Amino acid sequence: MSLSLAMVFPAVLLLVLLVVQGSLVWYDQQVAESAAREAGEAARAYQAPEGAGPAAAKAFLDRIGGTGTHRMIDVTRDGDQMVATVSFTARSLVPLWGGYQVRAQVRLPVEQFVPVGQP
Repeated sequence: MSLSLAMVFPAVLLLVLLVVQGSLVWYDQQVAESAAREAGEAARAYQAPEGAGPAAAKAFLDRIGGTGTHRMIDVTRDGDQMVATVSFTARSLVPLWGGYQVRAQVRLPVEQFVPVGQP
């Protein structure tokens, strides 16, 4: 009995760790999407200052805490659209696994002042 348990237990433990790892990757993907949304919303606001988007994403990620490493936040304007991209390496629980790159991108229209009577 104990010999078969000693052979099966590492496989079961690895399976449990893989399930938890998959959950962490999913959670980190949700965090990246929320951070990109925060950056886009801050950057697209009418007369938003330069750097408002990356600052909002960084503040969000710092507030959430526990996210992965190697954060990259990029906010650019593409015509009348604001594009916010957030990426980082997800945390890893499984030994010998370097991590998974999580990336989220959001495109939002830039807010513009339109005088009354104009389309």
